[in-house]
Amino acid sequence: MGELAPVRVHTLAPSPTCGANNHRRGTARQKPAGSSALDLEDPRRALTHFEQARQAQYATAGYVRDNVLYLTRTARAHLQLGDLDAACAAATEAFTQNAALNSSRPSDALDDLRTELGAHRRVQAVRDFLLLTA
Repeated sequence: MGELAPVRVHTLAPSPTCGANNHRRGTARQKPAGSSALDLEDPRRALTHFEQARQAQYATAGYVRDNVLYLTRTARAHLQLGDLDAACAAATEAFTQNAALNSSRPSDALDDLRTELGAHRRVQAVRDFLLLTA
């Protein structure tokens, strides 16, 4: 049998940006956990996860879209709890931030939220939000 050619082993050097996202590691878990809790109709747990994620630098300028999505989910959690004032406050903040961002994913989430809030028009905070976003 012939001799085998030597095998070259390549090692990958750490990426210089590898550490740049370390502050997001914890929040990467918070986002799915919060969304899952919301989907499972556990809005209190969802709010806890969303707040932790937002405090972990998602509210900074580099993550505006993520922050807007957290705000829309936060509003939905408050809506599930029946806290319409808090839902509208979070939704209004999300709408205001998304107006500058103009991203379609948060816009779609806000449209869905408007539809859900429409059933509560009798509440002043809801009417104000619906008027703002009309």
